[in-house]
Amino acid sequence: MGTVPREQACGWDESPEADGMPPLHLDSLRSARAQGDQPLYENHQISAEQGWLSLPAKHVTAQVTSTEPDGRQLHVEWGRAGAFAYLYCANTFDQRQLVLIEPARAAVLETYYREITREQPAGGKEPLR
Repeated sequence: MGTVPREQACGWDESPEADGMPPLHLDSLRSARAQGDQPLYENHQISAEQGWLSLPAKHVTAQVTSTEPDGRQLHVEWGRAGAFAYLYCANTFDQRQLVLIEPARAAVLETYYREITREQPAGGKEPLR
């Protein structure tokens, strides 16, 4: 086994591979109108994390990080980000989801958050320690 000469070595890039989803453009969403009960933006690909990281002025309403029965860790949060309500979900099996809607429909995301976390109004899952 030998070493690769520095001029032939390639740099290590930890950014996720392109997944075919268009980048999140909040400016275009500001003037968008949802069709029926559809969200303004929904991404179930690994790039959802980059969209979540780019959300401006996030105010987290609720969040939980827990260990699921299959061993994966799950993080779910919902809140406000600028002119949008959002829900973000990620687990250690590299599954991601980001949903953006108008603040007037934020109750939909709260319900979805409770479904994902199996949280009841007076309780919730065992928190990650």
